[in-house]
Amino acid sequence: FGARLQINLVRSRRTCITSGMAARTTTPAAVRTTTPAPPQLPPPLLPPVHALPCSATLGALMSVMISGTVMKSDLPAIRVSDKVSISFLTEPNELVRIVPGQGQVLDSIAPYRICQEDFAVSFPSKRVGVAWAHLALIPPAYDGSPGEGWFSLMKERPIYDGVFLSSIPGDATAGLPLEVHGSQLDDTYGLTFSLKLKRSAMPSLNITSAVGTYTADMLVSSSFKIWKDWSARYILEFDFEKMEVSHAPAVGE
Repeated sequence: FGARLQINLVRSRRTCITSGMAARTTTPAAVRTTTPAPPQLPPPLLPPVHALPCSATLGALMSVMISGTVMKSDLPAIRVSDKVSISFLTEPNELVRIVPGQGQVLDSIAPYRICQEDFAVSFPSKRVGVAWAHLALIPPAYDGSPGEGWFSLMKERPIYDGVFLSSIPGDATAGLPLEVHGSQLDDTYGLTFSLKLKRSAMPSLNITSAVGTYTADMLVSSSFKIWKDWSARYILEFDFEKMEVSHAPAVGE
């Protein structure tokens, strides 16, 4: 009887083990699989849009001529002590800047739209040729409107007056992009120009009332440079001599 009981216990244990293995080897529940979401691509860049020429502007234009002397040059054709000039026309009406929900920007800066088709950087030296560079295509604004160049006047901000050239009306550090004739397609150039003037040197933020000649003796400080490939690599630096603001001759004069 004892031997028979032991055999039955062994058989019972095997049955339990076998049934447990069967339970463990049943078909598993369906596995949930998820397809990863595709990566989010950045929004496409807005295509370049050319600004309207100033010929479409009503009213007389203003003329600006900036003169200087080369102080440093990394270019063989341009030498220290060579003369440089920047010439362009601007619209006569100030850009009115509005911040939604806040109203008009009143920061003692008056930006005037540059006529891009007339902008030129020139070196009278025969080694270089008169028209050395023009404005490059300025990237569009955030809203897709054409990129613009600005000639901005400053008065008592908060103490000193000043002027600057920029692709952003209220930011002198942005500067302007240049297209240098004869350069490689992948070369990029930019112009930095800003003057800090003595208090009251600028008679008005209205450019038609700011007609006159501004000379180096009115300066507190200046930044007059051209860079290549990145904004900290200056290849030309200039001493400012004078800036002349005048009424442009009417068409046909």
